[in-house]
Amino acid sequence: MIKIKYTRYDLKTKRKDNVIFFIILIMILILSFLIGSIFFKLFIKDSSMLKTEGKTIETKVNDKNINNKSETSKESKVNKTSFKYVAIQGGMFGNETGVEKTKSQLSSYGNPFVINDDKYKRVFLGIYTEEGSKAVINTLNNNKVSNSTMKFEIKVNNLCDMEISEILNGYVQILGKLSEKNVKAIQTEDFKNWCKSLETVDEKSQNIKILNELKSKVAKLPNELSNDKAAENYTFIYSILQKMK
Repeated sequence: MIKIKYTRYDLKTKRKDNVIFFIILIMILILSFLIGSIFFKLFIKDSSMLKTEGKTIETKVNDKNINNKSETSKESKVNKTSFKYVAIQGGMFGNETGVEKTKSQLSSYGNPFVINDDKYKRVFLGIYTEEGSKAVINTLNNNKVSNSTMKFEIKVNNLCDMEISEILNGYVQILGKLSEKNVKAIQTEDFKNWCKSLETVDEKSQNIKILNELKSKVAKLPNELSNDKAAENYTFIYSILQKMK
């Protein structure tokens, strides 16, 4: 009798192998999808964003219409702007005794200066921006030092007026620093260089003479301004503010 040999298959093992195969296949498909999505975001999407940004930058630089709109809005803003300054006064006197007494009292808080006003003399502590004057006035009031204020407002209608105001802002800040205790001098070179770098103004501007006078004064300032020169510089600023009324 011939015995027939046959191969026996384990059906349970085969089914398990098929399940594992399908799981691996599904995982491969999922990973392929994820990798494809990441590739798209990193290279395709970001690349288009860069192109868009490039166009935007090019438009800002080259589009004359946009530049004109920007200038127009700047001019519109200038027309609605004003700068306010405050001269803090210690008193007004017809005799030297009152002047000297008040100057002596105010010298503890800054570098007072005197302005001749007809038959009288006004003694001022300093000139400040409107915001900067508040702290000084509070200090004087807290120490029961008599004071009053004289206010100036520069209405900015054009670039010339704007530059006058900005230079005055820097000027009064420098002089304000000289009023601080233990400050004997202050460097002005940066301020002078900044004034030189300002944009050229139309010579037909109404206040062009005042601007040129102001720039000339700043250019002649010593590179190191000592506090004993504060009074004469305050007097100059006062004269500029009077002319701008």
